[in-house]
Amino acid sequence: QILDGWGARVGHAVSTAASLLDAEMIIFSGPMWPHLRERFMTVVPPVIAQWPYPSVHGVSLVESTLGENAGAIGAGCLVLDRALSPQPQSLLLA
Repeated sequence: QILDGWGARVGHAVSTAASLLDAEMIIFSGPMWPHLRERFMTVVPPVIAQWPYPSVHGVSLVESTLGENAGAIGAGCLVLDRALSPQPQSLLLA
């Protein structure tokens, strides 16, 4: 019952984010995802389907193929992107 309520709140949050960002796909992942997968995948899709502000296109819910380390891999990619990408703002004259 607690997980169902939590899943419903996550479904509302995901629906809001998908509507604001016009997302086509929501990716679930993280260290707790294997434990929550069964309940969330039965609770979240109906909440999204009942959302009063539907997207122009459907929103698909998928699991990350990166597994539990998806957050760490994404953070590492951001660090590398920031460190190794050209920074055009440094070319501006003050």
